[in-house]
Amino acid sequence: MDLHLADNQLTDINFTISCLPKLRYLDLEYNKMTNMRPSTMKILDDVFGNPEDDKTLNIKGNPFRCDCYMDKFFKWFRTTKVNIANKNEVRCFDGYPKHNSGIRFSNVQQLDCEEEPQKMNSNSNSGHAVTRSLRSEERRVGKECRSR
Repeated sequence: MDLHLADNQLTDINFTISCLPKLRYLDLEYNKMTNMRPSTMKILDDVFGNPEDDKTLNIKGNPFRCDCYMDKFFKWFRTTKVNIANKNEVRCFDGYPKHNSGIRFSNVQQLDCEEEPQKMNSNSNSGHAVTRSLRSEERRVGKECRSR
């Protein structure tokens, strides 16, 4: 059975595929996936990870953000036994460092986090400053947790 879910604006596999034993091809091309959670990678390994089953996953054309938050997915992508169609064509949509934007996964050399954004004018009463501060703090805490 082939399941074609291309161009559906999916951000993750938030549905069950393990109950489809005859599934041999899952097309997730051109959706809205920017990263994959560890639980999603485990599902994909469980369903598609046996090379003898001749099953294929297609994730080409998703807007993957190649930065430090993608580290686990990136390592999985390079080492998984899942047969990924067009694997050499999967690209970063954007990321950090900025030169990751548009390049193939196979050419990515580093995955970093953006440094703290420039400080806003202290006289500014914009809600954007609060949002930026919260995002910076989230990145800092995430980086500390990953280094442990």
